[in-house]
Amino acid sequence: DHVFPILKECPGFRGQMVLVDRDKGELIGISLWDTEEDLLASEEKIKGARQQAVASAGASAPPEVRILELPVFEPA
Repeated sequence: DHVFPILKECPGFRGQMVLVDRDKGELIGISLWDTEEDLLASEEKIKGARQQAVASAGASAPPEVRILELPVFEPA
């Protein structure tokens, strides 16, 4: 509710996935971008919404943000 509406407005944004391990209480959000430059440009806009989402979920630790390359993506 907090992050996705902002992501949709960012140039180069292509989609988002959320993976949840309910037993461990862990969540991984994955966003897909046209370019690394698009991703980096979005960071300032999304940082506050990410913190708000973490706070509203009652997380015990701040989010860890990692930037990884997706060298192969083959949709079905």
